[in-house]
Amino acid sequence: MTFVMLMMEKLAKISAAAVLVAFYAGTARAQTPTPPPALRIVGAATAVLPVKDAGDILKKDKGLELQIAPMTNSNGEKIAALGENYADVAIVAREVTALERAPYPDIDFRQIQFGEEAVAVAVSKDVWDAGVHSLTRDQARGIYESKIKNWKEVGGPDLPLTAYSPDPKLGTWACYVQWLYDDPRLIPDSRSAQTKTDDEAKAYLESTPGSIVQVSLLFASDNHLHALAIKADDGKLAQPTIAGVADHSYPVARPLIMVVKGRPLNNVETFVKFMLGDQGQQFVHKYSYLTLKELGITPDL
Repeated sequence: MTFVMLMMEKLAKISAAAVLVAFYAGTARAQTPTPPPALRIVGAATAVLPVKDAGDILKKDKGLELQIAPMTNSNGEKIAALGENYADVAIVAREVTALERAPYPDIDFRQIQFGEEAVAVAVSKDVWDAGVHSLTRDQARGIYESKIKNWKEVGGPDLPLTAYSPDPKLGTWACYVQWLYDDPRLIPDSRSAQTKTDDEAKAYLESTPGSIVQVSLLFASDNHLHALAIKADDGKLAQPTIAGVADHSYPVARPLIMVVKGRPLNNVETFVKFMLGDQGQQFVHKYSYLTLKELGITPDL
C-alpha cells in the first residue's frame, strides 16, 4: 500500500469518527431540555422591587428566568425599549401617554395594573394639635422649595417649620414630586434633610417640633401618624386613606403598571398571572404598595 493510500485511509477513519462524535453530541443536546428564554423586563427602580422578589419564585417553580433592568429615565424610554423589542415587559408608575405610543402605531400596548403607590404628608403632633390638618398643592410646593418657613404662613401657629424629604432614590419621593409638579423638568433639588426610610421619618416627627415629612400612606396608617388631607382649589378635602386612593379622590398616588404588547402569551402570561395572583400581591404589599384587593380591582386576563 502506497503512502498516499495509507494517508487517505487514515483521513477516512478520522472523518468517520468526527461524524460519530458530532452525531452523539447532537443527540445529547436534543435530549437535554432547552430552558425557556429569559423574560426581559425594564422598569422604574422602585416599582420593580416586587418583581425582583417574584423572580426567585418564578425561577424555582416555573424555570422562568427574569432579566430585570431598573431604569431611572423616562416612561417614554421604557416604552421605547418595549417597542424596539429590547424588552418583553415594561414596569411603569403612571399610564402610558399618546405621545409615548405615537412612534409605534402598529403595537397594541396593553396596561395591566398590579398595585398602587400612595404617599401621605405627615406632621408632628404639636402641629396637628395646633389645627393644621390639610394643605393645598401650592402650600406643599412652597414647603418643598423652602419658601414657607413658618406654620403661620399656612394658617397654623407661629412656629418654625422643619421639613424633611425622602431620599430622591425612594419611590416615596418620586410619587410625591410627580404630584407636586406637572413637568418633571421643573422639579428643584430639595434643601431639606433627607430620610432614608419611613421609620427614620417617623423618628424625626416624634423628636422634632414643627416637623413635616412624606411617608408611605400605608405606613402612616399603620403607625397612626398625623397625615394631612389635601385641599383642592374649591376647598374640598381629600383624605389620606386607602378608600381615597381607591376612588381616586386622594391625589398623591400613582398606579403600578405592567405594559405588554398585545394579549399576554407564554412567558409573559406566566409572569403577569403571577404578579396578579396571591403570591405576587404579597410582594406588592411587602413594599407598602396597595394591593389590587385594597383598591377594589379584580384582575381580568
